[in-house]
Amino acid sequence: MTTGAGLNPGLTGSFWLRPTDTPSYRRINANTGVESTVITRDAANQSITFSPDGTRYAVSWHDTETGVENSDYMSVEVRDTATKAVVSEFLLEGYTTAFRFSKDNRYLAMVQYPDLAANNTLSRSGLLIVDLATPADPKLAVDFSNTGTAVVYDFDWLSADAYVYTRGDRKVITGSASANGRNERELGTLAVPAGFSLRRSLAASPDGQQLAIQLGWNDGGITKFDIWIASLDGTRVERFSNGDFGENAGWSPDGRYLVLRTNAGAVSIPGIGTGYCKRWYAAATDRNVDEDSPGSRPVQYVSGGAAKPLECFSTVSYLQ
Repeated sequence: MTTGAGLNPGLTGSFWLRPTDTPSYRRINANTGVESTVITRDAANQSITFSPDGTRYAVSWHDTETGVENSDYMSVEVRDTATKAVVSEFLLEGYTTAFRFSKDNRYLAMVQYPDLAANNTLSRSGLLIVDLATPADPKLAVDFSNTGTAVVYDFDWLSADAYVYTRGDRKVITGSASANGRNERELGTLAVPAGFSLRRSLAASPDGQQLAIQLGWNDGGITKFDIWIASLDGTRVERFSNGDFGENAGWSPDGRYLVLRTNAGAVSIPGIGTGYCKRWYAAATDRNVDEDSPGSRPVQYVSGGAAKPLECFSTVSYLQ
């Protein structure tokens, strides 16, 4: 296939790719597959999260002593992408993950697990949001107490300061990072079909009207999972992927496509061997599709002057 325009027809925006066993994150044009910016990690234990416009990124690393109370914290630096200069830095108690910048770059949100080091458990989790409006003096805009006692599964941004998250009780909650005090409200309950369970995965559509969630189920002792689409209030839950191992979903910036991967390698199936893994995309309006459906396409990028399938087990954040 010729590289360049239309390598991934219909896709807009860009994604960040860190190929397996390399320290470098590469910004890839989602349509052409061509690389532009490259950012390299300073250390192997660091993770990097980019802002929607790519002008800044957060570097985080976890420091803890297993089994020792009060030894668990995260170090976070926000850097300018062009210069790599640190524009903001802070420490967070407990283990935090799933970092995401707000759409206007002002806020940095994450999920906190306060009991991971001392008790080795993920039984509690809550939402943290840091206000970066004054870079030299970052402030906590939303903390664990705002999100109640139910476990926060995952979250996403709806607008510049509005966010949405799902809880272990299947409730869909929204709030505003810029409002003072507790301002969250319940939008509804996810209508999860019988026999399925909600997993820690959530991506809001660009127009804020739909949620891409992951549901799991047990099939003869094997845990399987796929991507489903729900309305913002949790109703009208419809199956998007039906490949039995769909995960890691993201919307194209115009909301027309969903990009995901079919990851059969995430489970161990005795007697079958190593499962395959493929990254692909399809129209967000499709239902019950998999990586081999007529309207589905593999996600590709340019490497060494030639088009190749996007590495499945590498770290990817998309689409921006």
